[in-house]
Amino acid sequence: MPRITVAAVHARPIRLFIYHQYRLTRIGLRSVLAAVPRIEAVMEGSPPRPLARWLHEYDADIVVLGLSTASLGADLDTVRSARTAGYRGGPRVVVVSQDHKRATAIAAVEAGAYGFLSLDAAPEDLVQAVLTVADGGAFLCPCCVLALIDAHVSQRQLAGPAGPAAAAAAAAAAAAGEAEPGPASGLSHREREVLHLLAQGHSSAEMARQLSITETTIRSHIHHLLAKLGLRSRAQAIAFAFQHGIVPELAPISNAVRLDRRRDTLHRRRIEQHL
Repeated sequence: MPRITVAAVHARPIRLFIYHQYRLTRIGLRSVLAAVPRIEAVMEGSPPRPLARWLHEYDADIVVLGLSTASLGADLDTVRSARTAGYRGGPRVVVVSQDHKRATAIAAVEAGAYGFLSLDAAPEDLVQAVLTVADGGAFLCPCCVLALIDAHVSQRQLAGPAGPAAAAAAAAAAAAGEAEPGPASGLSHREREVLHLLAQGHSSAEMARQLSITETTIRSHIHHLLAKLGLRSRAQAIAFAFQHGIVPELAPISNAVRLDRRRDTLHRRRIEQHL
């Protein structure tokens, strides 16, 4: 594979560990990630040796971990174990999965993953996932976002339109400035706006521009909404938003397709900016 030739910037180097049961898959992942200038070292290991034992010998910032449908339960336990492994409270995990089903993505995020991709994702998506998670963000590949949006829209179609009484109650609550009842009822109006944008795949900078506030304020809102919802990461917040229907009402599939294309363009631009 040709080396990624883009200008490097001053950014903290990344120590990476690849944990996957198949050697050829590890070689493929390594060939993509070793070409990134910010990644100063890439190590790899595989079952049956537990990931925690590998991480006690190798201090990694990011773990790229394989998720198999045949051993899903054990692999999710491995994601959980990574949170307390290593010397600095545990590395952040980016999952590469055999499928991009909604249930698998949500299960991985709930187990503690900060990034989720399917094995058929583009190499640029893998690079972007590692860079984003290393810089404190979360990453879901475009096909996973589409799966979540598709499932959410299908659920709403099956549920049917709200009745007149429910619609009137929601309108009255909105007019009074009250939070809508539900799992996110404890969030402020601004925090709900940030959660909506987060679920649509926007970065902190994009949310700040759209809401006309600073990135520092965006990060503060995200910190507060995570605490209120009992979540640990942006990836969990995205999964939570789709699980509980806390995404904008108008989210048709045509918009999802445009979002998919837009994210692909943004990913490539960000790789050039951050490598």
